[in-house]
Amino acid sequence: MMHLKPSPSVSILMSVYNGAAYLWTSLSAICDQDRFPDEIILVDDGSTDNTLKVMESFQREFPQIKIIKNKKNLGLVPSINKALRKARGDYIVWCAADDFLLPNFLKRSLEVLEGFPPVGLCFSQFAIFVDDPLAQQKTLRLYNSQKMGKAFDLGDKPHYLSPEKLFNRLRSSYLWVSGNTALVRRDSLIEIGGFPEGLAWHADWFSFYIIALKYGICMIPEYLTLMREVPKSYSRNGMNHKQSQVKILTELLRSIFSDEMRDVSHIFKKRLCLFTPFNFEYILCAMLKERHYILALRHTIFILRERLILYSRLFRARMKKYR
Repeated sequence: MMHLKPSPSVSILMSVYNGAAYLWTSLSAICDQDRFPDEIILVDDGSTDNTLKVMESFQREFPQIKIIKNKKNLGLVPSINKALRKARGDYIVWCAADDFLLPNFLKRSLEVLEGFPPVGLCFSQFAIFVDDPLAQQKTLRLYNSQKMGKAFDLGDKPHYLSPEKLFNRLRSSYLWVSGNTALVRRDSLIEIGGFPEGLAWHADWFSFYIIALKYGICMIPEYLTLMREVPKSYSRNGMNHKQSQVKILTELLRSIFSDEMRDVSHIFKKRLCLFTPFNFEYILCAMLKERHYILALRHTIFILRERLILYSRLFRARMKKYR
């Protein structure tokens, strides 16, 4: 008698604070998945708008939805960790209230994972839905290697990068792992302690990168989700504020070089491209603040060399144009 392998279970986690304006669209996309999630855990983080009413309206139709009500606002990452502790799925998706999952996101991600060794997570191509209230038309911004460089090069078909191959890949360029596209193993996430609450808007990608460096990662060169870009998003507000950003990056460095991360901290020292997504001035301030003087010097040399290479290419291209 043939025994069919059970499909892995999936938990979608979402924390919302006064996000009723976009929540209906986001939950509709989740509930319209070709492969329905096994559970959806929603956290109302002390909202004062209609967030809870929207959640409850979906819960009446979809019993897979569980709602956690925070009596006061705890913050995004603590609330997501609260949902993570309640989750029972084999895989976790951290979905923001203003993100949008395309219908085949879960089905396609699980299909790819089944074809590879047990890995920490998979992720897909990055795309942004620009929601500018002043614009007459909404625009879609697609990130790929042709438009944005090697950091967004996911190849031409799904494939697996072992920790060793990922380490080698990072020798030449950063690999952009966008948190809104990730499907991650719950046990791997629990093993590293969940999402570090001191890292705020950097908590998702940092945790996912640690898991990838430990257990490997699957890359899917397809667009399966959309990130909504709004003028005053949580991450954008934080990253544009120098004092807050330096504070969080200082905490990031402490996490990287803590005893708990000693099995991967050497990778950050050897692969300086892992620091390139940050504003150079901000990360340099954080390095000096934490007295990582050698690292700060090496990173400065690395950035200057990369910029010199870029300017050299631009100069040669311009000279070629005028010949």
